[in-house]
Amino acid sequence: MKKKIIVGIILIVLMFLECFSLYTVKASNKGLEPEGDTALQAEGESEVRAREQEETVTINKNSVDVKVEETIQLTASSSKNSTITWTSSNNSIATVNSSGVVKGIKEGTAVITAKGSDKSATCTVTVKAKDTSSDEPNDSDWTDFSKAKFELKKDGISKATVQVTNVVPRDDRFYYMIITSNSNKPSVTDKASDEIMKLAYNKDTKTFTIIDNSKVSSYVELNQDLYVSILEEKTVDEKEIVSYGKKLERYAESKYTDAFHATFMTKYTDQLVTTFTHSKENNRKIQIKVGKITDNSILQKIKSQDSSGFATLLSFAKSSNGIFNKTVNADKDDSFAIEYQAGEAYTTGQSVISLSGLENEAYYFLYIKADDENGKYTSPEAVTLARASVNKDDWWLFFYGSSDFKWADFENVNNTNNTDNTIAKGEIPQTGENIIVWVIVGLAIVGAGVFSYRQYKKNNF
Repeated sequence: MKKKIIVGIILIVLMFLECFSLYTVKASNKGLEPEGDTALQAEGESEVRAREQEETVTINKNSVDVKVEETIQLTASSSKNSTITWTSSNNSIATVNSSGVVKGIKEGTAVITAKGSDKSATCTVTVKAKDTSSDEPNDSDWTDFSKAKFELKKDGISKATVQVTNVVPRDDRFYYMIITSNSNKPSVTDKASDEIMKLAYNKDTKTFTIIDNSKVSSYVELNQDLYVSILEEKTVDEKEIVSYGKKLERYAESKYTDAFHATFMTKYTDQLVTTFTHSKENNRKIQIKVGKITDNSILQKIKSQDSSGFATLLSFAKSSNGIFNKTVNADKDDSFAIEYQAGEAYTTGQSVISLSGLENEAYYFLYIKADDENGKYTSPEAVTLARASVNKDDWWLFFYGSSDFKWADFENVNNTNNTDNTIAKGEIPQTGENIIVWVIVGLAIVGAGVFSYRQYKKNNF
């Protein structure tokens, strides 16, 4: 049947090509030529001569960058050899002399104009800061942090650090960092204070980093803005806050499977370890929720690695009541992470999570959210999924990403048998097959005839 349909389509194409060929040949034999208007041509030539007599001014650059206190030469020419006059739109940013020499004054943008007798051309000049990056310290008494770049970054599983670049330190100095919740200049200068964190400088990467990152993590957990100040120590008695009020941009915590460093749940043991930023001095509470995933479309998205799969699962978990949903104390004085561990193998004193009613080979979500405790802390959240294995009185949750996690064949599970058995799979019914082919051929003939007649009438063949 498929072959016959293809033959019909080929006949249609051949007939249209034949008609189009006939039309093309006859049209070419008529010797049709475009009409011309000599008066319009004469007028056009007159306009061209007029334009050729107009002045044009060209400049060697449309745009250029220059640093503060540096100069650059621009050149311009006139088609009439007129004297070029140079001007700047903003002399406070960039100046230009009568010879076209541009000088950067301060950071910003100015437009330089080269004018002839009638016409002009322009060049946009962007003035940038003077390059101060060198391997030698400046001549002032204190280190220059005016161009320093401060970045808050995740460090390891659950710690945070601050990196400082674009600074040339002095070998005989010590540097410390202070993190505050506002941009005010801190008054503390005692390096023994808990608020002060010592910095180390890596000459290879030209980067300052904090030696003890646990202190940074404790600040990051707090629900507040983060500002950095730098204390420089010249001698025991000579210290100075050389930079302050630099706001840190927070990084985004992981929300899905990568937010879990370890996940293990059985009837007798729990080990739930998050990668949320954490410091030992902050004992946290967490919400733990487990529930059945009843929407197979979510599972199909995740299985097919659809990027929206886990986002949809997170929304589903937050709106679901779950079979277990409690806010509990995370492990106390835990320097490693925000985690919950229970069972005979642990000495945390935590109770094992009881999940009653688990269905064998069904899929469940695990949702964890750090409690903000009335706004004191940040409140990251995350979700992952597991497949249940139930054997009499025992049960296990095998989590996504582990070797024990298996996917079900959702297509076969959801498929309903509503197929018409009178139709062969992948083929149209055999009854009336020949009629369809002859109808296609007839349509081809009629269509070709209509097309030929219209072309005939249009071109008066």
